[in-house]
Amino acid sequence: MVVPSKPLDEEERLAELYKYEILDTNPEEDFDQLVELASAICEVPISLVSLIDRDRQWFKAKKGLDIDETSRDVAFCAHAILQDEVFIVENALEDIRFFDNPYVVNDGIRFYAGMPIKTRNGKNLGTLCVIDHEPKILRTSQKRALEILGRQVVNLMELRLTNNRQKELITLLDKQKEELKAQNEFNSRLIKLLAHDIKSPLTSIKGGLDLILDGHLQPNEATQIFKDLSNSIDSTLQMVNDTLRWGLLNIRKELVLEPIHLHTMIEEIKDLYKFLLKSKHILFFNNVPEDYILYSDPESVEIILRNFIQNSIKYTENGTVKVSVNDNDSFRCISVTDTGKGMTPAQLQAINHQIGQFLSTPGTHGEKGTGFGLRMCLDLAKSIGANIYASSEEGKGTQFKLIFKQD
Repeated sequence: MVVPSKPLDEEERLAELYKYEILDTNPEEDFDQLVELASAICEVPISLVSLIDRDRQWFKAKKGLDIDETSRDVAFCAHAILQDEVFIVENALEDIRFFDNPYVVNDGIRFYAGMPIKTRNGKNLGTLCVIDHEPKILRTSQKRALEILGRQVVNLMELRLTNNRQKELITLLDKQKEELKAQNEFNSRLIKLLAHDIKSPLTSIKGGLDLILDGHLQPNEATQIFKDLSNSIDSTLQMVNDTLRWGLLNIRKELVLEPIHLHTMIEEIKDLYKFLLKSKHILFFNNVPEDYILYSDPESVEIILRNFIQNSIKYTENGTVKVSVNDNDSFRCISVTDTGKGMTPAQLQAINHQIGQFLSTPGTHGEKGTGFGLRMCLDLAKSIGANIYASSEEGKGTQFKLIFKQD
């Protein structure tokens, strides 16, 4: 048996073959009909669309054969792709290249004719071939028909590639359409939130400044208003910063999953509020183990936990704020618990079922709220595959949980 040599342009030929993304795909009626027609015209029991891979021949369509592929070394079609015309073996037993081929010896192949599947770039990717168990001579009309059908295989492959590219483009356009729709909805929601939630503190700041400029305040009253204005400005700046980060996270789309050293993150958040904690006589407990690692999007987790802690401080005085973790086989849970004012049943329902208005009440020092931070946290939690759950009892405190499902 003569092992077929490889074309001089083998690597380019393989690259062309892989471009069509056809290897190991499911049967398709158009190709099946071609082998049926080739078999009928050439009056043989076996017909194949054979594609020559690096070390094998694989059959895209087949009639009269049960196997899906063979080794390239024993493939008649691997010889045929070295030609530019129909490659014919009228009697394999009398051909020095094939008389001892295992498919001749064991399976009784005697006749073979294969038309190379030649692309527009001149690369022979395989053949449309016909096979018989008896020696045979093709009539001129049969040979001509095999040539025509072989060229139709190329046309089908080109059409298939074009259709697949169009489907991919349509899928991409549909995805972009949905992303644009989601982005527009997000932008609309963001504008509404900003219009409502930033307008309120700015109006309060302007009112305080007007009182000072009128000159009707006593020194101690002016001092208190300056403190209130400072708090309002800090709160508004934090809201603006979080809004910008929220918007950027939404634009980025893809999550950045990184190891988060949660104990360190909580310590950094605690440090932001150390003066407020001191002024309100709040004890802060970071019960997260120092070696605890959470894999998630750091920016999103930091914004959510900072809002949880900020709210706990806002509604607590002469009490405690505690951050803990509790994991099991199904969930990873980060909880922020306080001994503050607590929430009403209506507020809890709005949070846990996301229905109705997020009603915000003044903090222990009269700090105003809008519910903006909680709406943002719910959106961010959804984007990182987490859930937020709250439990509370009026006059006793509140617990917020950020819950991740274990993979």
